[in-house]
Amino acid sequence: LELMFEKVEQNTGELEQNYKLLDTWKRRGDDLLYSMIPKTVADRLRAGHSSLNTCESFDAVTVMFCDLVGFNSSTVQDAMDVVASMNEVFSCFDELMDKFNVYKVI
Repeated sequence: LELMFEKVEQNTGELEQNYKLLDTWKRRGDDLLYSMIPKTVADRLRAGHSSLNTCESFDAVTVMFCDLVGFNSSTVQDAMDVVASMNEVFSCFDELMDKFNVYKVI
């Protein structure tokens, strides 16, 4: 009986650990989802609404096109150098987007 109790206690501990891990991954999934689409849209989709019912309209929007001058010639560089350069550019854009509370779509 004591052995059975220990086994149940062990299983309970493993289950609690798995729930914590599941919660961690759920939060990571939420963070990723919210970084790709607006929270209001993500919440509607999670609630089971049709994707057609998630559309929004805005009175004013801004569209920015960006041309990285010399990018084509930079692709002859080492791949990791190109990735590092692109990461630097997008990090600057991300900081500006956060500073001015802008939602970006790539």
